[in-house]
Amino acid sequence: MKENEEILGRYIIIMKKIICSLTVLALTFNVFAVSASAKSKKPLGNVTEEKLDIPHEVTTTMQYDLEEAQKIAEQEKSSHIDNSDNTSTTLGDVTTQDLDLRWHTHRIENVRIYQINDYYPVTDWYVGSATIAYQQGQSFTISGSVNTTCGVSASTAVAQVKADTGVTIGASTTVTCSTTYTRTISSGYKGRIIYRYTYDYATFTCVKDYDNPNYRDEYGEGDGKSAAYDGYFTLQQVSL
Repeated sequence: MKENEEILGRYIIIMKKIICSLTVLALTFNVFAVSASAKSKKPLGNVTEEKLDIPHEVTTTMQYDLEEAQKIAEQEKSSHIDNSDNTSTTLGDVTTQDLDLRWHTHRIENVRIYQINDYYPVTDWYVGSATIAYQQGQSFTISGSVNTTCGVSASTAVAQVKADTGVTIGASTTVTCSTTYTRTISSGYKGRIIYRYTYDYATFTCVKDYDNPNYRDEYGEGDGKSAAYDGYFTLQQVSL
């Protein structure tokens, strides 16, 4: 009996030693892994920006016709069949009463506007002490956007956002350089010319609004970007 207890005691001591050894080994491996990971991640260099006085022309182009929204609304109204006398005419497999029950219009609601600061890379990166140049006549375009759901047309969204907030989404901006600009990148840095600007970002709810209360209205998300404004060029440099 005593021999069995001694054997069990020795076994427990041996197991404790093994567990301690494994714990120390695991901790050592984790420290090594963290250290190696830290060494492998190269810290980012210092980023500097200098505003540049580069003469340029800005042209804004509307991608959607605001008058089209009103035409679409009028077409939707004219497509509504007045069935107040409860008469029914067969149109193929569908009656005018069926069409009347499914009649709907499209609209947006809950319009919110956010001002977003962004930038557009005008040139590639150049390493100092290279000379970077932006030539006269070069141009680029920053496009606006309109995204809708539930059958709401882009023009409808553009018109209603404009009416509710005064912001025009969906317009594009073309920037054309009026003169040739050159600049030497500082030694120990890489640099590029970027165009910083602001645009208005709109979010809204798209609605398919059924005339018949027995049909559930449909809701979806929508958004849009305006043309760029308050733009200027900067020289962006990052230490190597």
